[in-house]
Amino acid sequence: QGKLVSRLPPLLPHLLHFKGSIHSLHDPQNVLLNDDTVLDKIKFSDNSSIVLPHSPLQQAAVLSYCYWIKKSAPGERLKTEEIEAHLRSIFNRPMNWAIQSAALFLRCTIEKDRRIKVERSLSQLQELVDQFASPKPPATERLDHFYCSNMPLHWVLE
Repeated sequence: QGKLVSRLPPLLPHLLHFKGSIHSLHDPQNVLLNDDTVLDKIKFSDNSSIVLPHSPLQQAAVLSYCYWIKKSAPGERLKTEEIEAHLRSIFNRPMNWAIQSAALFLRCTIEKDRRIKVERSLSQLQELVDQFASPKPPATERLDHFYCSNMPLHWVLE
């Protein structure tokens, strides 16, 4: 892109701010893309203007916005890139097991049709299936914000 233009709508400043940090050691693993031609994440020219979600509820709002974009404009390449940018804001600051898992699953469904990223999509999906067999994190942590994350059922993932 030759001309630097902001394309993402400012979504988060209108939401409440969260004081504190919630990060579990048992959050699902984000599988990296091992490719020389495609960047693993979006590289912004100026990182100071990026607003990250500050609470699990803000992340749930961003995730629901991503699902709305996917349902309203299926298959549009620019909308897919917008979803990836919003999902990146969730991945940069994992706070909740259910929201992180649902965001990773959404990225899998987006990347399954892209030839370059299909391997990461399958590896990530296998990582999500394997995390259900793990006893960690405890159920109380898994169920926190579960119903607002649109997390798919275990047999749907398999």
